[in-house]
Order: sequence, then structure tokens, then C-alpha cells
Amino acid sequence: MGKLKEFQIRLASNKTVYSPGDVITGDLLVRLESPSENNGIKIQFYGHAYVHWSEQQRRGSGKNRHTVTVHYRGKQEYFNHSVYVLGRKGEKQSLSQGEHVYPFSFQLPGNLPTSYEDYIGHVRYEIRANIRKPWKIDPKARRVFTVLESVDLNNVPNAMMPAIGTETKHLCCLCCKSGPIKAEFQTDRSAYVPGEFVTINATLKNKSNSKVKATSASLMQKVTYRATRKSRIRWIKICDLEGKECSKKKTISWSNEKLQIPPVPPTLKATCKVLDIEYYLMFQGHLRMCAVDLREYEEITIGTIPIIDLYQNTANQQPSMQEYGFQESMPSAVVDDQANQRPAEAMIVPPRAIYKEVSGGAVNLSAEDDDGKAMAETTYAPQYTFYDWSQPAFTY
Repeated sequence: MGKLKEFQIRLASNKTVYSPGDVITGDLLVRLESPSENNGIKIQFYGHAYVHWSEQQRRGSGKNRHTVTVHYRGKQEYFNHSVYVLGRKGEKQSLSQGEHVYPFSFQLPGNLPTSYEDYIGHVRYEIRANIRKPWKIDPKARRVFTVLESVDLNNVPNAMMPAIGTETKHLCCLCCKSGPIKAEFQTDRSAYVPGEFVTINATLKNKSNSKVKATSASLMQKVTYRATRKSRIRWIKICDLEGKECSKKKTISWSNEKLQIPPVPPTLKATCKVLDIEYYLMFQGHLRMCAVDLREYEEITIGTIPIIDLYQNTANQQPSMQEYGFQESMPSAVVDDQANQRPAEAMIVPPRAIYKEVSGGAVNLSAEDDDGKAMAETTYAPQYTFYDWSQPAFTY
């Protein structure tokens, strides 16, 4: 075919984040330096979850004992819709020199899990396009976008209840058992949106004869991958907050220390068959090298819509919800219901919800899709809801 100067998928208004049920609109741009012939231009809308990992396993016995690599895979398809924007399958077409634009529209299903990417698995949504060329490699284009399901913290039971944890550890040296090291910690509540601060109070009592080198609090992401015959759990440290050491026979305290939630996907359970995402606050006492650290985990929920009851009783009149952009991140029915329960002048709303790239940055997409078909290599970073409070402007 004639020399292809440009072939790309463009989304309307450069939109990159969608909700389940949204209609995706855009166009496919083809720019040629000379006339060409082809067998049609196809566009595909594809959403799926995929996990894959491998393990080394010992097989056989005696002289026949050997190591083999075992692969585990799991896959779930959410939608796969293809349409020819030019011609039909196998039908010969001619394109003149210059620019050609083919609009498209596709409605997403109403029950989709949030986009997620890592080296073991992903939940991915994309638009693919290719120009069918007889006896030659088809030019291909790809556009990956984010789907973000709504997790309303106002519907989470006990969201305002604190997460409370305790853990006790004894250090042993030969036949001697030391006095206990005991940690107690508590958060202000158990549900947050990205951008909010977790307020942490904690006490560590060290009755042992060893120093606790440091204390820390970490936001941990627990990802459960499910293949056909096996599951795997991966713990990922998202962010942490360092605390002071604790000498032997001493006690230290944390008082209203704050850990900000970065842009991360919301808690994901039940909507994806091969992948779950949970979050935990881990309080840790770092011990000597030969000892296992003291760790206590308490589960929290990460959502996309904040708890309304937190934003009230302000002394001054606040900007309207429209000025904050609040209607873009919270259903109006929820706002109206809450507004009827308190005077409008007594209500403060959170700042405008924006989208930010996931903490950790972009991933390299494979040059092949999950079925081994060649795709243009590119990078992609999911974007998630983020409420841009600045400390100390937002406090509890």
C-alpha cells in the first residue's frame, strides 16, 4: 500500500478515564503519502483480565529427579467487539492520498472492574485497529484507557470506625526468653480515598533487652491472583512513614502522625474472577538482623467517593459544590440526601476530584497481546481518583 504517514486512535476530548457503562467516542486517523489498496480497516474494543506466573518445581525421584518450569495462567474476558470502519472482511478497498477519518462509538458494559497493571497480571481495556493488507504485515494501532469503578465509602459498613491492632513479640536468645515487645496502634477510621491522610496513634512498649531500631507505618496492597489450578498472593508496599527507635525497657508513642494515600486503584473484590485488591495498614517494629520484625496488619478500604459526614460544621461559607467540581465524583442523590439532614451553610465539600497516574508510574506493554498476536509496543499508566488536599489545610 502507499506509504502510511500516520495511523492513530483518537479519543474525544482526549478523555482517558471512563466509568462502567460510559459511551466511548473518538475517531481513527489514517494519513497516506500516496494512494493505497487494502482489504478493509478493522477496529476492536477489548477488555479483559489476565494473570500469568511461573514456578520451578522438582519432579521424579532418585536419578530421575529433575526441575521443570510450571506456568500458571488465568483469564477473564469482559468484552470483545470488532467492526470494520472501512469495507468488509476480505473486500478490496482503495484509499486516496491524504487524510481519512473514521468516527467510532462503543458503550462499555455496566459492571467492569477497575484497570490494574503489574508484572504478574492486569485488568486492561483497549482499542485496537489494523489495516488489512494481503500478503503483508498489517499496520496496527492501539489505545489503552482506564476504567474506574465507583467505590462509595458512604456505603461501606463501619467506615468511620477506627482500625485497631495489637501485637506482642518475644525475643529468644539460646534458652532465654526476653520480656515482650508490645505494639498497639489505631487509625482515625477504616476507609479513605486517595489524597486523604490516615491519622495514626500508636504505642510501643519494649520490655526486652534489645533495642527496636525503628518503627514505621506502611500502606500495603495485597493482590491475590487466581490461575486455573493455583492462586498467588503478592504484598506491595505503597508508601510508608518512618518513626523513632525504642531503647530496651523503654516506651515510645506516635501521636496523630499522618500518612497520605497516593493515587492507587480502589479496593477490588468480587468483580474480577482472576484478581482481587485489598489494602492494609501495617505497623512495624524493626528488630535486630537475626530476628523477625514485629508486624501488625489491619485492613482498610480505599474508595473513590469520600465519606460525606467528614465535611461539615465549618465556620465560614464555603464555595458551591459546582465550584469544587463535586458533582463529578459523587452521585447527586447522595449529596441531596445528606444536604437535607443539615443546613447548607454548615457543609464543607472536599476539593475537586482529579485523576492522577498510579503511584509507581507507567508499565511497558508487551509487543504481543495475550494470544501472541503482534501489537505496537508502548507504555501505559492507569489513572485513579485523587483528592488534592494539602497538609495542614485538611485535618481531622
